[in-house]
Amino acid sequence: MLVALVPLALAGEVRVGLFVGANRGADGEQPLVFATTDAERMRDLFVERGSIATADATLLLDPTLPRVTAALGQLHDRVAEARARGDRVVSIVYWSGHGDDVGLHLGAQRLTHEALREAVDAAAADVRLVFVDACHSGRLVRSRGGTRGPPLAFDVGITEVSGTAILTSSAASEVAQESDEIGGGYFTWFLHSALAGAGDADRDGVVTLNEAYAAVYAGTTIETRTAPAAQTPSFDLTLSGSGDLPLTWLDAADGALRFGGDLDGRFAVWDETRKRYVAEVDGTDSVALPIRPGLYYVHHRTPTWVEEARYVVGAGEQVTVDAIDFVSVAYDDTAARGDLARQVRRAALPDASVGLLLGSRGFPADTALADQYVPRHTVGGVRVRLAHRSGVDGVIDLVSGAGGGALTFPELGPVDVSAGSGSLALGVGWSPDLGPFEPSVTLRGAAMGIGRSFVDGPLADTRQVSWTVAPGLAAGVTVHVAHLEIGLELGAHILPVTWDDERWPTLWDGLFVVGYRL
Repeated sequence: MLVALVPLALAGEVRVGLFVGANRGADGEQPLVFATTDAERMRDLFVERGSIATADATLLLDPTLPRVTAALGQLHDRVAEARARGDRVVSIVYWSGHGDDVGLHLGAQRLTHEALREAVDAAAADVRLVFVDACHSGRLVRSRGGTRGPPLAFDVGITEVSGTAILTSSAASEVAQESDEIGGGYFTWFLHSALAGAGDADRDGVVTLNEAYAAVYAGTTIETRTAPAAQTPSFDLTLSGSGDLPLTWLDAADGALRFGGDLDGRFAVWDETRKRYVAEVDGTDSVALPIRPGLYYVHHRTPTWVEEARYVVGAGEQVTVDAIDFVSVAYDDTAARGDLARQVRRAALPDASVGLLLGSRGFPADTALADQYVPRHTVGGVRVRLAHRSGVDGVIDLVSGAGGGALTFPELGPVDVSAGSGSLALGVGWSPDLGPFEPSVTLRGAAMGIGRSFVDGPLADTRQVSWTVAPGLAAGVTVHVAHLEIGLELGAHILPVTWDDERWPTLWDGLFVVGYRL
Protein backbone atom coordinates (compact mmCIF):
# COMPACT_ATOMS: atom_id res chain seq x y z
CA MET A 1 0.00 0.00 0.00
CA LEU A 2 2.91 2.35 0.70
CA VAL A 3 4.15 2.01 -2.87
CA ALA A 4 0.76 3.03 -4.17
CA LEU A 5 0.25 5.90 -1.74
CA VAL A 6 3.49 7.79 -2.18
CA PRO A 7 3.38 8.44 -5.94
CA LEU A 8 -0.32 9.24 -5.72
CA ALA A 9 0.18 11.76 -2.93
CA LEU A 10 3.25 13.42 -4.40
CA ALA A 11 2.44 13.53 -8.11
CA GLY A 12 2.04 17.18 -9.06
CA GLU A 13 1.98 18.21 -5.39
CA VAL A 14 4.17 20.87 -3.74
CA ARG A 15 4.43 21.28 0.02
CA VAL A 16 5.61 24.49 1.65
CA GLY A 17 6.09 25.14 5.35
CA LEU A 18 6.69 27.88 7.91
CA PHE A 19 8.00 26.80 11.33
CA VAL A 20 8.16 29.40 14.13
CA GLY A 21 9.65 28.99 17.60
CA ALA A 22 9.48 31.89 20.07
CA ASN A 23 10.92 31.40 23.55
CA ARG A 24 10.43 35.04 24.46
CA GLY A 25 7.03 36.04 25.75
CA ALA A 26 5.44 39.29 26.85
CA ASP A 27 6.65 41.21 29.89
CA GLY A 28 6.15 39.14 33.01
CA GLU A 29 6.06 35.80 31.17
CA GLN A 30 8.73 33.27 32.03
CA PRO A 31 10.73 32.63 28.85
CA LEU A 32 10.27 29.17 27.40
CA VAL A 33 13.21 26.79 27.03
CA PHE A 34 12.22 24.48 24.20
CA ALA A 35 10.00 26.45 21.80
CA THR A 36 12.80 27.12 19.32
CA THR A 37 14.02 23.53 19.64
CA ASP A 38 10.50 22.24 18.97
CA ALA A 39 10.26 24.36 15.81
CA GLU A 40 13.59 23.02 14.55
CA ARG A 41 12.51 19.43 15.20
CA MET A 42 9.24 19.85 13.34
CA ARG A 43 10.95 21.53 10.39
CA ASP A 44 13.49 18.71 10.17
CA LEU A 45 10.77 16.06 10.41
CA PHE A 46 8.68 17.51 7.59
CA VAL A 47 11.77 17.91 5.41
CA GLU A 48 12.84 14.30 6.06
CA ARG A 49 9.45 12.59 5.94
CA GLY A 50 6.78 15.12 5.03
CA SER A 51 7.83 15.83 1.42
CA ILE A 52 8.79 19.48 2.00
CA ALA A 53 11.90 20.54 0.10
CA THR A 54 14.53 22.22 2.27
CA ALA A 55 14.18 25.46 0.29
CA ASP A 56 10.43 25.45 0.97
CA ALA A 57 10.75 24.97 4.77
CA THR A 58 11.25 28.37 6.44
CA LEU A 59 12.44 28.34 10.06
CA LEU A 60 12.11 31.42 12.29
CA LEU A 61 13.60 31.42 15.80
CA ASP A 62 12.55 34.20 18.20
CA PRO A 63 11.54 36.44 15.28
CA THR A 64 9.96 39.87 15.33
CA LEU A 65 6.38 40.44 14.21
CA PRO A 66 7.50 42.13 10.94
CA ARG A 67 9.70 39.10 10.19
CA VAL A 68 6.77 36.72 10.71
CA THR A 69 4.50 38.91 8.60
CA ALA A 70 7.11 38.92 5.82
CA ALA A 71 7.47 35.13 6.02
CA LEU A 72 3.70 34.67 5.73
CA GLY A 73 3.82 36.92 2.66
CA GLN A 74 6.59 34.78 1.18
CA LEU A 75 4.46 31.68 1.87
CA HIS A 76 1.66 33.33 -0.09
CA ASP A 77 3.99 34.06 -3.02
CA ARG A 78 5.40 30.51 -3.06
CA VAL A 79 1.90 29.02 -3.11
CA ALA A 80 0.90 31.35 -5.95
CA GLU A 81 3.96 30.35 -8.00
CA ALA A 82 3.25 26.65 -7.59
CA ARG A 83 -0.44 26.96 -8.40
CA ALA A 84 0.37 29.06 -11.47
CA ARG A 85 2.34 26.04 -12.77
CA GLY A 86 -0.67 23.84 -12.19
CA ASP A 87 0.70 22.16 -9.05
CA ARG A 88 -1.45 21.18 -6.16
CA VAL A 89 -0.18 22.87 -2.97
CA VAL A 90 -0.22 21.91 0.70
CA SER A 91 0.87 24.62 3.16
CA ILE A 92 1.98 23.77 6.69
CA VAL A 93 2.37 26.36 9.47
CA TYR A 94 3.75 25.27 12.85
CA TRP A 95 4.05 27.60 15.86
CA SER A 96 5.50 27.05 19.33
CA GLY A 97 5.58 29.83 21.90
CA HIS A 98 3.63 31.91 24.39
CA GLY A 99 0.07 32.97 23.72
CA ASP A 100 -3.15 34.27 25.20
CA ASP A 101 -6.79 34.34 24.15
CA VAL A 102 -6.04 37.14 21.66
CA GLY A 103 -2.94 35.93 19.88
CA LEU A 104 0.60 34.58 19.87
CA HIS A 105 3.39 36.45 21.63
CA LEU A 106 6.66 37.63 20.09
CA GLY A 107 8.23 39.44 23.01
CA ALA A 108 6.15 42.56 23.49
CA GLN A 109 4.56 42.09 20.06
CA ARG A 110 1.61 39.88 19.23
CA LEU A 111 0.28 38.09 16.16
CA THR A 112 -3.46 37.81 16.67
CA HIS A 113 -5.25 34.54 16.03
CA GLU A 114 -7.42 36.26 13.47
CA ALA A 115 -4.38 37.67 11.62
CA LEU A 116 -2.79 34.21 11.47
CA ARG A 117 -5.97 32.61 10.11
CA GLU A 118 -6.39 35.36 7.53
CA ALA A 119 -2.78 35.01 6.37
CA VAL A 120 -3.06 31.22 6.08
CA ASP A 121 -6.35 31.46 4.17
CA ALA A 122 -4.98 34.23 1.93
CA ALA A 123 -2.11 31.99 0.82
CA ALA A 124 -4.83 29.96 -0.95
CA ALA A 125 -3.11 26.57 -0.86
CA ASP A 126 -5.31 23.63 -1.75
CA VAL A 127 -4.80 22.21 1.73
CA ARG A 128 -3.82 24.41 4.68
CA LEU A 129 -2.50 22.75 7.86
CA VAL A 130 -1.83 24.72 11.05
CA PHE A 131 -0.31 23.30 14.25
CA VAL A 132 -0.09 25.66 17.25
CA ASP A 133 1.58 24.75 20.56
CA ALA A 134 0.77 27.74 22.79
CA CYS A 135 -1.34 28.71 25.79
CA HIS A 136 -5.01 29.34 25.02
CA SER A 137 -4.39 28.36 21.39
CA GLY A 138 -7.84 26.78 21.31
CA ARG A 139 -9.14 30.31 20.81
CA LEU A 140 -7.79 29.99 17.28
CA VAL A 141 -10.36 27.29 16.55
CA ARG A 142 -13.15 28.30 18.95
CA SER A 143 -13.79 31.59 17.19
CA ARG A 144 -14.56 29.63 14.01
CA GLY A 145 -16.59 26.81 15.51
CA GLY A 146 -13.71 24.47 16.22
CA THR A 147 -13.97 21.55 18.60
CA ARG A 148 -12.25 20.56 21.83
CA GLY A 149 -11.35 16.79 21.78
CA PRO A 150 -12.04 13.89 21.78
CA PRO A 151 -10.14 12.22 18.94
CA LEU A 152 -11.88 12.90 15.67
CA ALA A 153 -13.07 10.67 12.90
CA PHE A 154 -13.22 12.17 9.42
CA ASP A 155 -12.61 11.26 5.81
CA VAL A 156 -10.32 13.37 3.67
CA GLY A 157 -9.24 12.48 0.16
CA ILE A 158 -5.63 12.17 -0.89
CA THR A 159 -5.98 13.76 -4.33
CA GLU A 160 -9.24 15.67 -4.04
CA VAL A 161 -9.07 17.13 -0.54
CA SER A 162 -9.12 20.89 -0.04
CA GLY A 163 -9.62 23.24 2.88
CA THR A 164 -8.10 23.99 6.28
CA ALA A 165 -7.16 21.86 9.28
CA ILE A 166 -6.05 23.52 12.52
CA LEU A 167 -4.77 21.52 15.49
CA THR A 168 -3.95 23.35 18.72
CA SER A 169 -2.25 22.18 21.88
CA SER A 170 -4.92 23.37 24.31
CA ALA A 171 -8.46 24.59 24.65
CA ALA A 172 -9.17 28.32 24.68
CA SER A 173 -9.20 28.40 28.49
CA GLU A 174 -6.15 26.18 29.02
CA VAL A 175 -2.42 26.75 29.24
CA ALA A 176 0.03 24.76 27.15
CA GLN A 177 2.97 23.29 29.00
CA GLU A 178 6.52 22.24 28.27
CA SER A 179 8.52 19.76 30.29
CA ASP A 180 12.19 19.51 31.20
CA GLU A 181 11.63 15.78 31.46
CA ILE A 182 10.75 15.30 27.78
CA GLY A 183 12.64 18.33 26.47
CA GLY A 184 9.76 20.15 24.82
CA GLY A 185 6.07 20.97 24.81
CA TYR A 186 3.77 18.01 25.47
CA PHE A 187 1.71 18.66 22.34
CA THR A 188 4.75 18.90 20.07
CA TRP A 189 6.38 15.89 21.71
CA PHE A 190 3.42 13.66 20.86
CA LEU A 191 2.86 15.27 17.45
CA HIS A 192 6.49 14.64 16.50
CA SER A 193 6.33 11.10 17.88
CA ALA A 194 3.17 10.36 15.91
CA LEU A 195 4.53 11.74 12.64
CA ALA A 196 7.83 9.93 13.12
CA GLY A 197 6.04 6.60 13.15
CA ALA A 198 4.42 6.04 16.53
CA GLY A 199 1.06 7.22 15.16
CA ASP A 200 0.96 4.75 12.26
CA ALA A 201 -1.95 2.81 13.72
CA ASP A 202 -2.68 0.66 10.66
CA ARG A 203 1.04 -0.05 10.03
CA ASP A 204 0.85 0.93 6.35
CA GLY A 205 3.98 3.13 6.45
CA VAL A 206 2.01 6.40 6.22
CA VAL A 207 0.92 8.64 9.12
CA THR A 208 -2.28 10.46 8.28
CA LEU A 209 -3.91 13.50 9.85
CA ASN A 210 -6.51 11.30 11.53
CA GLU A 211 -3.86 9.01 13.00
CA ALA A 212 -1.67 11.93 14.13
CA TYR A 213 -4.48 13.72 15.95
CA ALA A 214 -5.65 10.54 17.66
CA ALA A 215 -2.12 9.92 18.98
CA VAL A 216 -1.59 13.55 19.99
CA TYR A 217 -4.90 13.81 21.82
CA ALA A 218 -4.40 10.58 23.75
CA GLY A 219 -0.76 11.26 24.63
CA THR A 220 -1.21 14.90 25.66
CA THR A 221 -4.27 14.37 27.82
CA ILE A 222 -2.78 11.33 29.56
CA GLU A 223 0.65 12.89 30.13
CA THR A 224 -0.76 16.15 31.56
CA ARG A 225 -3.32 14.52 33.84
CA THR A 226 -0.87 14.88 36.77
CA ALA A 227 0.70 18.15 35.55
CA PRO A 228 -0.16 21.52 37.13
CA ALA A 229 -2.96 21.92 34.58
CA ALA A 230 -4.71 19.50 32.26
CA GLN A 231 -4.24 20.12 28.55
CA THR A 232 -6.76 19.18 25.86
CA PRO A 233 -5.81 19.51 22.18
CA SER A 234 -8.47 21.09 19.96
CA PHE A 235 -9.15 21.02 16.24
CA ASP A 236 -10.98 22.85 13.47
CA LEU A 237 -11.55 21.06 10.18
CA THR A 238 -13.08 22.53 7.04
CA LEU A 239 -11.88 19.85 4.64
CA SER A 240 -13.72 18.17 1.81
CA GLY A 241 -12.95 14.90 0.04
CA SER A 242 -12.89 11.23 0.81
CA GLY A 243 -10.20 9.03 2.27
CA ASP A 244 -7.45 10.33 4.57
CA LEU A 245 -4.71 12.95 4.32
CA PRO A 246 -1.10 11.67 4.52
CA LEU A 247 1.26 13.83 6.57
CA THR A 248 4.47 11.76 6.66
CA TRP A 249 5.86 8.72 4.91
CA LEU A 250 8.02 6.34 6.89
CA ASP A 251 10.12 4.82 4.14
CA ALA A 252 12.77 7.55 4.47
CA ALA A 253 14.67 5.42 7.00
CA ASP A 254 15.73 1.89 6.10
CA GLY A 255 16.34 0.64 9.66
CA ALA A 256 13.86 0.10 12.44
CA LEU A 257 13.45 -0.29 16.18
CA ARG A 258 10.75 -2.87 16.73
CA PHE A 259 8.47 -2.94 19.77
CA GLY A 260 6.69 -6.27 20.08
CA GLY A 261 3.83 -5.08 22.29
CA ASP A 262 5.06 -7.02 25.31
CA LEU A 263 6.38 -4.10 27.40
CA ASP A 264 4.51 -2.19 30.10
CA GLY A 265 4.55 1.62 30.11
CA ARG A 266 5.62 4.30 27.65
CA PHE A 267 9.05 4.35 26.05
CA ALA A 268 10.92 7.36 24.66
CA VAL A 269 13.39 6.82 21.82
CA TRP A 270 16.38 9.17 21.76
CA ASP A 271 18.68 9.53 18.72
CA GLU A 272 22.05 10.07 20.38
CA THR A 273 23.85 10.40 17.03
CA ARG A 274 21.74 13.42 16.02
CA LYS A 275 20.99 14.65 19.58
CA ARG A 276 17.20 14.61 19.33
CA TYR A 277 14.28 12.50 20.38
CA VAL A 278 12.54 10.32 17.79
CA ALA A 279 9.22 9.22 19.25
CA GLU A 280 7.34 8.00 22.30
CA VAL A 281 5.83 4.53 22.03
CA ASP A 282 3.26 2.68 24.14
CA GLY A 283 4.99 -0.56 25.09
CA THR A 284 1.78 -2.53 24.67
CA ASP A 285 1.62 -1.60 20.98
CA SER A 286 3.38 -3.50 18.23
CA VAL A 287 5.38 -0.78 16.43
CA ALA A 288 8.22 -0.78 13.92
CA LEU A 289 9.78 2.66 14.31
CA PRO A 290 11.71 3.69 11.16
CA ILE A 291 15.15 5.10 11.98
CA ARG A 292 18.43 5.96 10.33
CA PRO A 293 21.73 4.28 11.18
CA GLY A 294 23.17 5.44 14.49
CA LEU A 295 23.22 5.12 18.27
CA TYR A 296 19.84 5.07 20.02
CA TYR A 297 18.69 5.04 23.63
CA VAL A 298 15.27 3.83 24.70
CA HIS A 299 14.05 5.17 28.04
CA HIS A 300 11.30 3.91 30.32
CA ARG A 301 10.71 6.64 32.88
CA THR A 302 9.66 6.06 36.48
CA PRO A 303 9.24 8.69 39.21
CA THR A 304 12.72 8.08 40.65
CA TRP A 305 14.86 6.39 38.02
CA VAL A 306 15.03 5.52 34.35
CA GLU A 307 15.36 2.14 32.70
CA GLU A 308 17.62 2.62 29.72
CA ALA A 309 18.50 0.39 26.76
CA ARG A 310 21.23 1.16 24.22
CA TYR A 311 21.13 0.08 20.57
CA VAL A 312 23.52 0.60 17.67
CA VAL A 313 21.53 0.29 14.45
CA GLY A 314 23.22 -0.23 11.11
CA ALA A 315 21.91 0.55 7.63
CA GLY A 316 18.85 -1.56 6.90
CA GLU A 317 19.04 -3.31 10.28
CA GLN A 318 15.93 -4.28 12.22
CA VAL A 319 16.51 -4.24 16.00
CA THR A 320 13.97 -5.51 18.54
CA VAL A 321 13.56 -3.70 21.86
CA ASP A 322 13.70 -6.36 24.55
CA ALA A 323 13.02 -6.02 28.30
CA ILE A 324 16.29 -7.81 29.06
CA ASP A 325 18.28 -4.98 27.46
CA PHE A 326 17.23 -2.38 30.04
CA VAL A 327 19.30 -1.32 33.03
CA SER A 328 18.32 1.13 35.79
CA VAL A 329 20.24 4.40 35.85
CA ALA A 330 19.99 7.64 37.80
CA TYR A 331 17.60 10.06 36.15
CA ASP A 332 20.20 12.74 35.43
CA ASP A 333 22.66 10.18 34.05
CA THR A 334 20.56 9.18 31.06
CA ALA A 335 21.84 10.25 27.68
CA ALA A 336 18.83 12.38 26.78
CA ARG A 337 18.43 13.83 30.24
CA GLY A 338 22.02 15.00 30.31
CA ASP A 339 21.54 16.99 27.12
CA LEU A 340 18.19 18.36 28.28
CA ALA A 341 19.65 19.42 31.61
CA ARG A 342 22.40 21.30 29.81
CA GLN A 343 19.81 23.00 27.62
CA VAL A 344 17.78 24.04 30.65
CA ARG A 345 20.90 25.41 32.34
CA ARG A 346 21.87 27.35 29.22
CA ALA A 347 18.38 28.85 29.04
CA ALA A 348 18.73 30.10 32.62
CA LEU A 349 22.04 31.82 31.86
CA PRO A 350 22.10 35.44 30.67
CA ASP A 351 22.70 36.19 27.01
CA ALA A 352 26.22 37.49 26.40
CA SER A 353 27.19 40.04 23.78
CA VAL A 354 30.40 41.78 22.83
CA GLY A 355 30.48 45.17 21.17
CA LEU A 356 32.56 48.01 19.82
CA LEU A 357 32.04 51.60 20.99
CA LEU A 358 32.76 54.79 19.07
CA GLY A 359 31.83 58.34 19.99
CA SER A 360 32.93 61.44 21.79
CA ARG A 361 33.45 62.55 25.37
CA GLY A 362 33.54 65.98 26.92
CA PHE A 363 31.94 68.65 29.05
CA PRO A 364 28.87 70.62 27.96
CA ALA A 365 29.67 73.08 25.17
CA ASP A 366 30.08 76.79 25.89
CA THR A 367 30.92 76.22 29.54
CA ALA A 368 34.10 77.02 31.43
CA LEU A 369 34.80 73.30 31.74
CA ALA A 370 34.83 72.84 27.96
CA ASP A 371 36.57 76.17 27.21
CA GLN A 372 39.27 76.15 29.89
CA TYR A 373 39.77 72.58 31.18
CA VAL A 374 39.31 69.67 28.75
CA PRO A 375 37.96 69.93 25.19
CA ARG A 376 35.65 67.29 23.73
CA HIS A 377 37.57 64.40 22.16
CA THR A 378 36.95 61.17 20.26
CA VAL A 379 36.78 57.90 22.21
CA GLY A 380 36.45 54.23 21.34
CA GLY A 381 36.33 51.00 23.26
CA VAL A 382 34.86 47.58 23.85
CA ARG A 383 31.88 46.34 25.81
CA VAL A 384 30.82 43.03 27.33
CA ARG A 385 27.14 42.78 28.21
CA LEU A 386 25.24 40.08 30.06
CA ALA A 387 21.49 40.34 29.54
CA HIS A 388 19.28 38.23 31.79
CA ARG A 389 15.81 37.26 30.59
CA SER A 390 14.29 39.23 33.46
CA GLY A 391 15.54 42.41 31.77
CA VAL A 392 18.42 43.00 34.22
CA ASP A 393 21.76 43.68 32.52
CA GLY A 394 25.38 43.68 33.60
CA VAL A 395 27.83 45.78 31.58
CA ILE A 396 31.60 46.18 31.48
CA ASP A 397 33.04 49.02 29.33
CA LEU A 398 36.64 49.87 28.55
CA VAL A 399 36.79 53.26 26.82
CA SER A 400 39.65 55.61 25.96
CA GLY A 401 40.50 58.32 23.47
CA ALA A 402 42.26 61.57 22.78
CA GLY A 403 42.13 64.60 20.53
CA GLY A 404 43.43 68.07 19.97
CA GLY A 405 41.75 71.35 20.63
CA ALA A 406 42.14 74.87 21.92
CA LEU A 407 41.43 76.25 25.38
CA THR A 408 40.94 79.94 26.04
CA PHE A 409 42.38 81.48 29.17
CA PRO A 410 41.73 85.10 30.16
CA GLU A 411 45.44 85.65 30.85
CA LEU A 412 46.89 83.75 27.87
CA GLY A 413 44.22 83.70 25.19
CA PRO A 414 43.82 80.58 22.98
CA VAL A 415 46.22 77.73 23.78
CA ASP A 416 46.49 74.48 21.82
CA VAL A 417 46.19 71.33 23.92
CA SER A 418 46.04 67.60 23.47
CA ALA A 419 43.41 66.03 25.75
CA GLY A 420 42.32 62.50 26.48
CA SER A 421 40.60 60.18 28.92
CA GLY A 422 40.30 56.53 29.82
CA SER A 423 37.78 54.64 31.91
CA LEU A 424 36.85 51.19 33.09
CA ALA A 425 33.18 51.13 34.01
CA LEU A 426 30.92 48.54 35.61
CA GLY A 427 27.18 48.90 35.36
CA VAL A 428 23.88 47.27 36.16
CA GLY A 429 20.76 48.24 34.30
CA TRP A 430 17.34 47.38 33.00
CA SER A 431 16.42 46.78 29.36
CA PRO A 432 12.85 45.60 28.66
CA ASP A 433 12.37 43.51 25.53
CA LEU A 434 10.17 45.46 23.11
CA GLY A 435 10.69 43.30 20.06
CA PRO A 436 13.43 44.62 17.77
CA PHE A 437 13.86 47.73 19.95
CA GLU A 438 15.45 47.54 23.37
CA PRO A 439 15.65 50.70 25.49
CA SER A 440 18.03 50.61 28.44
CA VAL A 441 18.88 52.54 31.58
CA THR A 442 22.15 51.71 33.37
CA LEU A 443 23.67 52.81 36.69
CA ARG A 444 27.45 52.91 36.37
CA GLY A 445 30.59 53.30 38.37
CA ALA A 446 33.85 54.08 36.58
CA ALA A 447 37.53 54.32 37.40
CA MET A 448 38.43 57.30 35.23
CA GLY A 449 41.49 59.27 34.29
CA ILE A 450 41.43 62.62 32.45
CA GLY A 451 44.52 64.38 31.19
CA ARG A 452 45.71 67.26 29.04
CA SER A 453 49.03 68.35 27.57
CA PHE A 454 49.83 71.88 26.42
CA VAL A 455 51.29 71.95 22.93
CA ASP A 456 52.82 75.47 22.84
CA GLY A 457 53.02 78.73 24.72
CA PRO A 458 54.39 79.27 28.22
CA LEU A 459 52.90 75.94 29.39
CA ALA A 460 54.37 73.86 26.54
CA ASP A 461 55.12 70.24 27.46
CA THR A 462 53.15 70.56 30.70
CA ARG A 463 50.95 67.55 31.37
CA GLN A 464 48.15 67.40 33.93
CA VAL A 465 46.28 64.23 34.91
CA SER A 466 43.37 63.68 37.29
CA TRP A 467 42.21 60.25 38.51
CA THR A 468 38.93 59.54 40.24
CA VAL A 469 36.11 57.05 40.73
CA ALA A 470 32.95 58.45 39.18
CA PRO A 471 29.31 57.36 39.50
CA GLY A 472 27.16 57.75 36.43
CA LEU A 473 24.01 57.03 34.48
CA ALA A 474 23.50 55.98 30.86
CA ALA A 475 20.41 55.67 28.67
CA GLY A 476 20.13 54.28 25.17
CA VAL A 477 18.20 52.28 22.63
CA THR A 478 19.36 49.23 20.68
CA VAL A 479 17.94 47.62 17.55
CA HIS A 480 18.36 43.84 17.14
CA VAL A 481 18.81 42.28 13.70
CA ALA A 482 19.30 38.55 14.30
CA HIS A 483 22.50 38.39 16.42
CA LEU A 484 23.57 41.93 15.47
CA GLU A 485 22.97 44.79 17.91
CA ILE A 486 23.13 48.44 16.79
CA GLY A 487 22.48 51.23 19.24
CA LEU A 488 23.00 54.77 20.48
CA GLU A 489 23.77 55.70 24.08
CA LEU A 490 24.09 58.89 26.07
CA GLY A 491 25.88 58.72 29.41
CA ALA A 492 27.07 61.05 32.15
CA HIS A 493 29.61 60.63 34.95
CA ILE A 494 29.85 62.93 37.94
CA LEU A 495 33.52 63.52 38.83
CA PRO A 496 33.95 63.95 42.62
CA VAL A 497 36.79 66.47 42.18
CA THR A 498 37.24 70.22 42.48
CA TRP A 499 39.13 72.10 39.76
CA ASP A 500 39.60 75.70 40.84
CA ASP A 501 36.01 76.88 41.30
CA GLU A 502 34.47 73.97 39.39
CA ARG A 503 33.11 71.42 41.86
CA TRP A 504 31.92 67.95 40.85
CA PRO A 505 31.87 68.49 37.09
CA THR A 506 29.79 66.18 34.84
CA LEU A 507 31.50 64.47 31.90
CA TRP A 508 29.23 63.38 29.03
CA ASP A 509 29.61 60.47 26.59
CA GLY A 510 27.79 60.00 23.28
CA LEU A 511 28.43 56.52 21.91
CA PHE A 512 27.51 54.49 18.85
CA VAL A 513 27.40 50.78 19.73
CA VAL A 514 27.75 47.80 17.40
CA GLY A 515 27.56 44.41 19.12
CA TYR A 516 27.12 40.72 18.49
CA ARG A 517 24.95 38.55 20.72
CA LEU A 518 26.61 35.21 21.30
